Amino acid sequence: MNKKQEFMQNKFVYLKSGVDFRLIDVDLIKYKGPTDKLVRDKKDKGMLKASKIYINKHIDNYATFLASSEIISVCESIYETKLFPLKFMHTISDNKTGTLAWHRDSYTHRGIQIGAKPAPIKLGIYLTYTNKLSGGTAFLPKKYQKTFDNKYIDYLYMLLYSSKAFYPEFNVGDAGLWDGTVPHHRIKSKGKNREAVIFSLSRSPEFAKNYLNDSDSLLSRYMKAI
Repeated sequence: MNKKQEFMQNKFVYLKSGVDFRLIDVDLIKYKGPTDKLVRDKKDKGMLKASKIYINKHIDNYATFLASSEIISVCESIYETKLFPLKFMHTISDNKTGTLAWHRDSYTHRGIQIGAKPAPIKLGIYLTYTNKLSGGTAFLPKKYQKTFDNKYIDYLYMLLYSSKAFYPEFNVGDAGLWDGTVPHHRIKSKGKNREAVIFSLSRSPEFAKNYLNDSDSLLSRYMKAI
């Protein structure tokens, strides 16, 4: 089964560094700032994140990583469409990072669209070995990806089938690609830190225009790097 078939099966696919995309030293994008400058995001259940000041200072490194690894081209071959890297967050979980409830990044509630449409595509580059115990993201298989036009019923359904979730394991430098409509969550880390950079990719050229015209955006820096 190729990567496109794998993705179509579950709206998620595991990508191995050096096999599915070009190997590049992840030290380029590992967090190198002081730990006391990390921001603890309450909305993300205490996940530590690199500050906007740090991100802006090192944004060229992230753009160079994407361009040099050619991973965006791999993602485009899976989706069969042009993809634009617009935003990202540099995350570190620790023993104070809590469980993130089951959710989707894009859905409808009583006919109202919540989140971007088309749904964002998430690309996670893992900078530490990551599994369930270190707070890795879990996904519901396609068999259990039923959708409802009501976020409360949707959540209860995801909770009901949470025992069917699968937790991919990532080695350093590996990546996960998932659609923003797929149900996913994260459990509390069991004493092991997890570091990852999560990129948001868009399928919409119109939506990407504003980022392309912004010389300080990830998209404009990425376009210069390729």
